[in-house]
Amino acid sequence: MSDRMRMKVKATVILPTTKERAPVLPYSIGSILQQTEKEIEIFVIGDGVDEATRLVIQGLMLKDDRIRFFDHPKGDRRGETYRHQALSEEARGEIVCYLLDRDLMLPNHIELMYAHLQEHNFCIHTSLSVLENHDIEFARKPFFGYYSHADGPSPATKGYYLFSQVGHTLEFYKELPYGWRVTPSSFPTDIYMWKQFMAHRSLNLTSTQDPTILYFKRGDHPGWSAERRARDLAKFYPLMTSDKAVQDFQRLATLNLLKERERLASETIIIKGKTLSHLPGRIIQKLKTLFVKRW
Repeated sequence: MSDRMRMKVKATVILPTTKERAPVLPYSIGSILQQTEKEIEIFVIGDGVDEATRLVIQGLMLKDDRIRFFDHPKGDRRGETYRHQALSEEARGEIVCYLLDRDLMLPNHIELMYAHLQEHNFCIHTSLSVLENHDIEFARKPFFGYYSHADGPSPATKGYYLFSQVGHTLEFYKELPYGWRVTPSSFPTDIYMWKQFMAHRSLNLTSTQDPTILYFKRGDHPGWSAERRARDLAKFYPLMTSDKAVQDFQRLATLNLLKERERLASETIIIKGKTLSHLPGRIIQKLKTLFVKRW
């Protein structure tokens, strides 16, 4: 192993991929390469990629030597054991971040994740979900705050955290009893992994309001074809280096959240035969007005 390969970096990014993903990888991997934090390594974990996908990855590696490709045959489920092998044997990052090959990282994702993980060992950022009509809203909203195992039961331990939202220290990963492993068919692979972290006595979690991931869900697995997904990514990818565009993503998501709350405020609920207003609509309208004036 070269001296450079032995040097520590701030973050290892895990990006799993499989066959027929060639069209999306220049965008997802490109969003990692454009991070404000440059001291990183990118592990592309191949789980039975096809030749077209392999060629795209190899081409990207020629342009940036921070990318490493782990080319494996198709494994069980999503090739989780390949991720474990790379993290336990090859990773040099102080922290570990993740990205689905269909998602995009906003430019400050790793920088903020690294800062949060100086005082915690597990961190959940917020995602912005890009809808099929290209509207933007907050994806699953996690518990905001911090939590350690010693605090007892917490909503944080029950959440569904998207793959690309999560970061943790490499040291904490190596304390786990198993790490990434073949997931039972009844569980999504990421939930099964996060439960292992949540059950560990060393857990020191923080969950933030930093919206640093653009999340593109397009139908259930396998969902849209890579070619169709790539057209979506191509629309948003050029905006990733614009501070104004990133702020606009966040503003639009916040306005849509306020609209959702306003809709809920106009509804009523019945409790024991009595009609109660859900929330004061005037409060939501006031917040919305203040937000629009601010920006």
